[in-house]
Amino acid sequence: MKPPPFSPEMLAERWGCTPNHVRTLIKTGRLRAFSVGTRIFRVPEDAVEEFEKGEFTQPAKPSAPQQDVAVVTVTPAAARLLRRTRRGVKDAP
Repeated sequence: MKPPPFSPEMLAERWGCTPNHVRTLIKTGRLRAFSVGTRIFRVPEDAVEEFEKGEFTQPAKPSAPQQDVAVVTVTPAAARLLRRTRRGVKDAP
């Protein structure tokens, strides 16, 4: 009989890290896992052994679709202007 799969919390305790770090490993494909529902992940024992030995060669498909992210730098003056326009305050002439 197969042992039950690991939760991120169980692996975090085993590895001395946070559950969020384990979830990041799963989402980036560095740790193979399957989802149970929309936000719950489980990691099979063989995937844990592969990860601990460093034997994972191909990243698994991430559970969540990857999205492109744009990084925008806003100057302090532009940030003030954005805040003022959101509140409906108009600049004085």
